[in-house]
Amino acid sequence: MHKYRILALVSLVILILAACGGGESTAPEKAAPAAEKPAASATDGLKEYAAKHAGGPGAIYMGDLSQLEGPAKTDGQGGFDGGVPMASIEKNKWLFESDYYQEILQKANLLDPTKLTTSRQNIVIQHACVNRALLPCQMVTETYGPGIFERTNGQLVIQITSFPELGVSGTDTSSLVSDGVLGMANVYSGYVAGELPAIEIQSLWGMFSTQKDQYDATVAIHPNLEKLVSDAADGAVIVNHNWFAGIDQFFFCHDKLETLEDFKGKKTRSHSAAISDWIEGMGAESS
Repeated sequence: MHKYRILALVSLVILILAACGGGESTAPEKAAPAAEKPAASATDGLKEYAAKHAGGPGAIYMGDLSQLEGPAKTDGQGGFDGGVPMASIEKNKWLFESDYYQEILQKANLLDPTKLTTSRQNIVIQHACVNRALLPCQMVTETYGPGIFERTNGQLVIQITSFPELGVSGTDTSSLVSDGVLGMANVYSGYVAGELPAIEIQSLWGMFSTQKDQYDATVAIHPNLEKLVSDAADGAVIVNHNWFAGIDQFFFCHDKLETLEDFKGKKTRSHSAAISDWIEGMGAESS
């Protein structure tokens, strides 16, 4: 029987789903080199691919932002009308123009996918989401899982479940994966920070003035985050990153909250130690 220890790392930043690798180094950390530009033939091939998949699911950016506009794979993954609007694309164009985005396109190997070498296998991996209602779970359910099923000709099935359904809190996710209790699971920094405090470096609310600043910082520390999580889960493999559109937090209250003084005496729910510290630092009470 095969045992799988797989993790999906939740990073609270910008919308994109990618597989990224991390390596160990004993030398001082250096700035990551800029992504190498694809050869001319590869660039031409990717431009053809972009034109073929423009205006819908599978669209990629190769110099023309307008090709990214169109319906999302599902209504839930799109905007209010179920689509990806040009206004949002323009607002976040720095993401598509980043070196990291180009690295993702190269890793995806879109022009020459690895050939499938197995047949008649029947592998089922249970994936534990934080909650089915959250976007990372919807992405696995609607995009990642079906994509793997199709790519393997039905040999590998990602079976979706969630922490509430399994009766787990999520605070010991890495241990449950390490022990083999969970085959694949989302690791949310706010939940596992009790046993892995350093992971909250990616979700320090109020530290960055713009989403781009936080995106750049998180990209820079991703290799370290991957090693941190993998080591904590006894060598588990990180198979994808779930990127959110920023880590903005919104407070809803019957009373107006216009100044920091207005937070004093209020009580609100919190989903991590870092945000609890932030709330209590403003004079409110977290729960």
